[in-house]
Amino acid sequence: MSWLRLLLRHPLLLLVEAVASALVGGMLREGFLRADARGRAPMEMTVTVLGETERLDGSWEGADLLARSDATAQRFQISLRVERRARVSLDAVEGKDISRLFPQEKREAILEPGRWYAIPGPRTFYELAGRVRLHLNVAPADRADQSFQSADAVGPPSLVTFRLTDGAPYQLTRQSFVAGGAARLVLDLRAP
Repeated sequence: MSWLRLLLRHPLLLLVEAVASALVGGMLREGFLRADARGRAPMEMTVTVLGETERLDGSWEGADLLARSDATAQRFQISLRVERRARVSLDAVEGKDISRLFPQEKREAILEPGRWYAIPGPRTFYELAGRVRLHLNVAPADRADQSFQSADAVGPPSLVTFRLTDGAPYQLTRQSFVAGGAARLVLDLRAP
């Protein structure tokens, strides 16, 4: 037994143990630093806002509600892609009153990076009556703090083709936005 005690207290083994402990501590610290950096990384998203107005003959006329502030529509749909896992909500704001449009109250919508999502959903639209101010809120999914910053447009807009309800192709603007943390994009829309 005395040789075992000697072996366990051998200076070389103690040195190896100390080095291993330091390496484990360094790896833990690096992991925490990376997680913290991910939480502070900017929120990047790409958005399109398609509006539609029904013509007298039953066909649909498209409107690019993101590119043209003077455009009107009877209904709208937002398409959104995020660059990191994010929690999203859409609120209608009238004065001090805020109404949740998406997702339903007491629910949450988590978006995965690199995929396009339609809000309220594929082939579905929100109806417009009068004027409305919308807040599209996008926050990192792993962050509890929800202090939103204004989303700023980055880079030039690009064109993308969507299909209207009647199947007709329509080109609208796709724009990228970024904010320092949780992002808020304000949209002012109006009906004809």
